Amino acid sequence: MKKALLLLFLFVSVALGASDDLPIDTSEEIGPLVFPIVFIFLCIFLFLVGVGIAGAAIVAISAAIFTALGIVTSAALIGILRRRFSSGFRALHYQLFAVAALPAGIGVLWLGSHLFSTHLRDREIVAIGSLAGICGGLLLAFVFDRLAGFTYRRFVSPSISNATENA
Repeated sequence: MKKALLLLFLFVSVALGASDDLPIDTSEEIGPLVFPIVFIFLCIFLFLVGVGIAGAAIVAISAAIFTALGIVTSAALIGILRRRFSSGFRALHYQLFAVAALPAGIGVLWLGSHLFSTHLRDREIVAIGSLAGICGGLLLAFVFDRLAGFTYRRFVSPSISNATENA
């Protein structure tokens, strides 16, 4: 097999090297629209590279924060203690939703207290908003967990049972 591939590459290189004519006529000038088009594509490329770098930085910072808070470690510990990957993943899922909803709860309570002119101190806004955000995040995680379980039982589980029955 290696000899056949080597002979093929040798034949192709001899065949391409044997022609003296270039496949592209170099006597023509470059059109006036080539440089603006190349500039536009270069700008788009640089923008997408910047977006990718910013996204990677956000993911890296989030991973560092979650590790510092112990979210990843505690989820891994739960998975190891229960000897099930799904338990650790579910714990990670619940913790991430709670942490992500915490600033949202504080922000909504702060906005509501300023819009409706309630007399709450900043300390009370942070405490009540944190509790509301965590509870809302856990509720949202519970809903997503039930939705994922329903989807799995409805669509994935029947195809697995059918595949095992046919085998």
